[in-house]
Order: sequence, then structure tokens, then C-alpha cells
Amino acid sequence: MRKLRLPSDPLLNIAGIIVWGLYGLLLVAIVMVSVGLFTTLTVGRDEQMAELAAAGLGMTGYLMVLTSLLLIDGLLILALMFARNLLRIMESVGEGDPFVPANADLLLVMGWLAAGGEAILVALIGIALWFGGAKQIIVAEEATGMFISGFILMLITFILARVFRLGTRLRDDLEGTV
Repeated sequence: MRKLRLPSDPLLNIAGIIVWGLYGLLLVAIVMVSVGLFTTLTVGRDEQMAELAAAGLGMTGYLMVLTSLLLIDGLLILALMFARNLLRIMESVGEGDPFVPANADLLLVMGWLAAGGEAILVALIGIALWFGGAKQIIVAEEATGMFISGFILMLITFILARVFRLGTRLRDDLEGTV
């Protein structure tokens, strides 16, 4: 199997820098949300409960805050895994051989990661609407736009996984006939 070596692909290099930067930001965000979750569970819990009780939310509001932080952490972890798989695909592109079964598998996993992210986003929209108020409804409307974009991303990754699988199969068939 012959690999095409790309001497230098500026677009791929720039994309790599961006995805690595995003990867780092996601790691920092995961740590920050995890610290926030830990803090919410341990430090100042009584004060938080008092504030939520004053707002008429009580223990349910506290549990919704904890649930939201857990969901946000989960969403960030899924995004981190998505970025990691994207980096692995970009590496094979840089090596000149992107049409391999492993990339089709990575794209399929990325599609499922995007689907999981969409499910988490729907839950977060529900929590924002449950808390009510104009500000939360605006947040939910903005998240709905993110939901549509994420849904399209999910479809694209599933389709690309199929394209990569077919491309790999066609290339293997072509090499077998030559």
C-alpha cells in the first residue's frame, strides 16, 4: 500500500494547532467544572441551600445545580474524546493514508459522541427551562441553536464514517485487481 507523503500542509498544521488548543481548553474546563462540583458538594453547602430556599427552590434546586454541573462535565468529557479522535484522524491524513478502517471506526465513535452530547444538551435545556425566567429561556433558545448544529455534526460524522468505510473497501478492491 503506497502512502502519499505531504511535505507540508499549512491547513492541516493550522487545524492541528486549533484542535490541540481546544483539547487543552477542554482539559482546563473539565478540571474547573469538577472543582465547582466538588465545591458545591462540600464548601458552603448550607449557604447555597439557604439561597435556593429563599428563591423557592430548596433541595430540588440544589439537586438541579448538581445535575447541571455533572451534565456539563459529561458534555466536556465527550467533547474531549471527540477532539482526541479528530487528532488521530488528522495524524493519519498527515501521514498520507486517511482511508483506513481505523478512521472509519473513529468517525463512527465521533458520531456517537456527538449523539451523546446532544442528549446531554437536551437535558440541560430542560433544566434551564425548569428554572424558568426570561434569562433561562434565552439561554435555552441559544442552546437550541447549538443543538441543531450538533445534530448536523452528528449526521455528518455518521455519513463520513460510511464514506471512509466505502473508500477503504474500494481502495482495497482496486489494489487487489492491479
